Amino acid sequence: MTIHSYIEEYCNHYRSLFPDLRSFNAFRALHVGLTTNLKRKYLLDIAEALDFVSYKSLGELFRSSNWQAQELRQRRLEIILRTIKNSPILLVVQESGVLKKGKTTDYLKRQYLVDW
Repeated sequence: MTIHSYIEEYCNHYRSLFPDLRSFNAFRALHVGLTTNLKRKYLLDIAEALDFVSYKSLGELFRSSNWQAQELRQRRLEIILRTIKNSPILLVVQESGVLKKGKTTDYLKRQYLVDW
C-alpha cells in the first residue's frame, strides 16, 4: 500500500464530516502535505509542494469551512479505540530536557515534566 492510498483510506473515515467536496479535498491534501519532506509544514509550503491544491483552498479549510473540529476529534478517538480494541499499548514520551523558548507565539511556552 502506498502512502497516498493509506492517506486516502484514512481520510475517507472523515468524509461525512465535511459538507462539501472542496473542504474534504483540502483536508486530504493537508494530510498528504504533512507526509512530504518539507522542512516547515506551513500551508503555503504545502500548497507549493502539491500541484493539485492551492494555498487559498487550504486556508479556507480553517477559515470558513462548515466542518466542526469537535466532531473530527470525536471521530478520530472512535477510530483509534476501534483500531486498538483491547490491545495493550505503549506510550512513549520524548523529552530532550531543553526548555521551550518563545514569548510571542501562543503555543510556544515553557514546558516542564512533573515527577510522578
